Amino acid sequence: AISDNQAYKEHHLLGETVSNELDEKDKIIIKELHNNSRCTLVHLSSKVNLSLDAISNRIKKIEKLRIIPQYYTKINYNLLGYETYKLFIYVKNYSKQEELKLLEYLKHIKNTLNIVRMVGPWKIEAEFMTQTHDEFEKILTDLYEKFPNIIQDLDYFIYRNLKFYPSNELMLD
Repeated sequence: AISDNQAYKEHHLLGETVSNELDEKDKIIIKELHNNSRCTLVHLSSKVNLSLDAISNRIKKIEKLRIIPQYYTKINYNLLGYETYKLFIYVKNYSKQEELKLLEYLKHIKNTLNIVRMVGPWKIEAEFMTQTHDEFEKILTDLYEKFPNIIQDLDYFIYRNLKFYPSNELMLD
């Protein structure tokens, strides 16, 4: 969750496009880490025919360039009794000041996983994880009560059996 009395971390997904020159060995390392971020330096060394130190240095360089900003653990929260919801927030009478209030409120709901500002029919997408649907309904009710002048409508769906299918081929040509 974003809160839990800890500082949250904002990630800006879009920004200036930068072209970093990678050689073929860097591309192989990235592809292997994409398929299994837990693979060993020994495995990577066998794929690119470099020493363990050389592999380690290349990974550090790739991380420093933020080509790989972090590694992820995928947890199946459904098996732990949680449901994940994606909420679409449609707004009216919307100003930058009102947006900041709404975003701050969303950031401090303990069940919030992710918040995305959008350009489109809805202005904000937020993801929540709860153990009961009633918990999620309480979040919806609270949003309507706290922001009646700016929330036009709320729409949502439940993630069930969420599976990620990362591309086997990366665009590293």
